[in-house]
Amino acid sequence: MNIRIAFIHDIYPFGGGEKVTSDISPWLNAQGHQTYVFTGDLRKEKIKEDDSGIIFFRLPFKRINEKSNCDFICDKINKENISLLIVPGIYPKWLKEIKNRTGCKIVFVLHNVPFWEVTNSHYNNKRKSRLSLGGYLKWIVVKKPLNKIFSFDEKKVKARYLRYFDICDGFALLSEGYKRHFAWKTGLKYNDKKLYVLTNPAITAETGFESEEKEKLVIYSGRLSYAGKRIDRLLRIWNKVSPDNPEWNLKIIGEGPEYVNLKEMAEEMALENITFEGYKSDLSEYYRKASILCLTSTFEGWPMVLIEAQANRIAAIAFDCTDGVNQILSPHLENGILASGFDEDDYACRLSELMNDDSLRLRLMENGPKAAKRFSLENSGAEWETMIAKLFLQ
Repeated sequence: MNIRIAFIHDIYPFGGGEKVTSDISPWLNAQGHQTYVFTGDLRKEKIKEDDSGIIFFRLPFKRINEKSNCDFICDKINKENISLLIVPGIYPKWLKEIKNRTGCKIVFVLHNVPFWEVTNSHYNNKRKSRLSLGGYLKWIVVKKPLNKIFSFDEKKVKARYLRYFDICDGFALLSEGYKRHFAWKTGLKYNDKKLYVLTNPAITAETGFESEEKEKLVIYSGRLSYAGKRIDRLLRIWNKVSPDNPEWNLKIIGEGPEYVNLKEMAEEMALENITFEGYKSDLSEYYRKASILCLTSTFEGWPMVLIEAQANRIAAIAFDCTDGVNQILSPHLENGILASGFDEDDYACRLSELMNDDSLRLRLMENGPKAAKRFSLENSGAEWETMIAKLFLQ
């Protein structure tokens, strides 16, 4: 069965959701399907060669919810005979209208931990409160207690999930654990026929990178945002470990709203051996040289960068914050290092140990490629094929 499948993104390429589209589309095209991408902001200069099989449609407006975008998408779906629209983690308000006007099946993919928006809102509001004494007191005395008691944010997110669940033909989560959690929090049945698991694919081909090619280099790669990624934690951790490990360097790879703030923070702390590399479409040179990859996130749905690190013989360390991180890096000290909670001292201690214990670092590096193959593109592709068959044959 050959299906025409379209994805919709605010910006392409940009972050993890867009990378999933970039990784899975060539595989889907190779199975005889045809993939498309609708986006309000198409960054042609950053598109990979592997995306050559994707047909791109630039929306009339960058703001997804403009009515003209809805009309444009409906017109293209009907003209191109697109049968399946994938909505990865954004919330267009006109999905129901598209469904009514085109008959196209729609699958929403939650590219993060269920109810991540609640945690995201909490940390962003907490940070904003620190801008003034009045704002801080209002946060501590009023906003934080009321939200804890009445769960305003959680109720709002739950209502939105259920609204999109009702509109769409499928609702996909990143793991069985997330599916169970989502069903429990929303009151849905775990075996509801609309619920699917689509594990993010990872390119896990053998790189041939040998341990002797590795340098004393630590990297972070990803979006530079506050509430979720919390790279500020990594800077404080680096401040703890760098003085005793002056031969090691840290490179921050990525772009995002925190770029300027983080650079200023690094300067104020007088951090040494650290550089901000900006966005890079090709990470192969960093992967060839890096020995350690760090994540200091508050939440991660299915962090592909950890799997890519394993595939490229890079020892990975992250906080044990979500089911996705735990599955990828477990067992601890065999496939990666899981630092407890958000304890920056514990993280710094484990990072310093990893820098100085050659046998531990080598073991994680050598175990990486085998661990990464658990989440291969072929395995993820099989999940997509199963979903497509259920959507169109049931």
